[in-house]
Amino acid sequence: MSSKPLLAICIVCLAFVLGYLVEPSIRPMLELAPDVSKKAKDTEQTVAPTQTPEPTPDYDLSGITQEQLPPTVTLKQTSNFKNTQSGLTITMDAGRSVRVIGLEGEMVLIAPPGMDYTVRMPAERTNLVEQLITLGIQPGAKPTTPDLPDPVTPTPVTPTPVTPTPVTPTPVTPTPVTPTPVTPTPVTPTPVTPAPVTPTPVPTPVVAGPQLSEAQIVTAMQNHLKSGALKEFGFDAVTTWKAGPSKELDGVALQTGIVTYTTQTLFGSKTLEAQAFISNGKVIKWVWPKSGITLE
Repeated sequence: MSSKPLLAICIVCLAFVLGYLVEPSIRPMLELAPDVSKKAKDTEQTVAPTQTPEPTPDYDLSGITQEQLPPTVTLKQTSNFKNTQSGLTITMDAGRSVRVIGLEGEMVLIAPPGMDYTVRMPAERTNLVEQLITLGIQPGAKPTTPDLPDPVTPTPVTPTPVTPTPVTPTPVTPTPVTPTPVTPTPVTPTPVTPAPVTPTPVPTPVVAGPQLSEAQIVTAMQNHLKSGALKEFGFDAVTTWKAGPSKELDGVALQTGIVTYTTQTLFGSKTLEAQAFISNGKVIKWVWPKSGITLE
């Protein structure tokens, strides 16, 4: 083997060792991530922190229960963690508040915000212990049930029999009551005037009547609108007048007339058509020709 390749390998190894010892900031790139916990699928494992955390007070977490854990903890240092499924390493900055999932020995299980992973991180890298001390939870203490007093068996009490004293009722003589005669007041009935009954008008049967010319049909429509009998539109709103085709109404073929009129809607001015049915030279009904709806 040539001496030049061997020298190159030695130089690379020496640079690796010097970089690891001299520059702490590149250690996370040189170290391998620890194995992921086998306890849960997609569990995350922390890699090396990027700075030294503040010292954590001595505290025994072995007796801390799930109910005593705070809902969140704050990271003391910026740390990297790696997803073993995708191989992606993500950095969580110091000061970040994360949700607490549980506790495994001295490792606190946390959930990074916006991710469906669980990270196992040493409790000393968070403010978990400080929170427990603030809450007054003693190291290793477990929730205690207050001592209850021993049950007391009540002493049975025998009631003293009581003999009732006989009571002789005093006879009461009722006072006779003479009823006062009541004279009824005569009631004069109020005469009732029956309400007048208005007979229901019998609709005039529809008849065709004499045939009108187109000018007579237009005149009949104009006279009807001038009378104000139609509320939908008036005489001044009409722009065109003409005779229409013969149509049936109640089984009778009648002459019709068609007008075009303008009206204001929510969407502005709109032009519509109306059709008049004519019987005996007079308009008896207005409709919209397309729908057949009667206009009032």
